[in-house]
This record gives sequence, C-alpha cells and structure tokens, in this order.
Amino acid sequence: MSLPEYVIDSHAMLAFLQKDPGYGRIETILKAAVAGEAKVYISAVNLAEVQYQVLRRGKDSSRILAALEALPLIVTSADSYIPQVVELRAKYDISLGNCFAAALAQDLRRPLITGDRNFHKLGSAITVEWLH
Repeated sequence: MSLPEYVIDSHAMLAFLQKDPGYGRIETILKAAVAGEAKVYISAVNLAEVQYQVLRRGKDSSRILAALEALPLIVTSADSYIPQVVELRAKYDISLGNCFAAALAQDLRRPLITGDRNFHKLGSAITVEWLH
C-alpha cells in the first residue's frame, strides 16, 4: 500500500510554525510523515522562503530552523520543473514562489496544501486542499 503524498508551500509551513488558522491540518500531515505514514514534499524555493521568514522574525530562529531541518520533508530541487514554473508565471498572476509550489504539485500530481488564497487564480490547473 502506498503512502499518502502531499505538497506543501511556504504559507502552510508558516501557518504551522505560527499556529495560524489551519495549522492543525499541517501538524497532522507532519506527524504522519514523522511516523513514516505519509510523504511530504516542498520545493527548495518554498523552504527558502520559510527559512527567510523565520530568520527575519529573529525570535528563536536557530531553534525553529533546527526543528525544520529535523522534519522528514522531501525537498525538491526546482530544476526538473522550471518549464512549468515559467508557464504558470506567464499565464497566471501569482508570485514566483507560488509558481514553484504549483509546478511541484502538478509535476507530482498531488494536492497542494495551502491557505494562500492566490491559488484560486489557478482554477483547475492544480488540486488545492485548503487549510481553512
């Protein structure tokens, strides 16, 4: 039996770290990943966005970054889906970071877990599971 697979973006990770609305959904997914019961993918670009936000806020940044490193996230290099990123960026009015998350979800044919309402602009281009 194959494990459930998810793609998360920086919005979802930051919601989890800050206990924003919907963080429980990410917490459940990450607990499943820690237990070896799920696979969780994140683009290297989105992980860099999360790390930047953590460092920018300063408070407990080294502890939070260490906790992030310990999570069993499957960090994907952007190289393999650059053409999809470019196509999404040209077609939709969403940020480059969001394009990386969307392209990864498209490439893996997995749902994107997010609370970022800008993904509504993609319509049916990807499957989105909303945090809230």
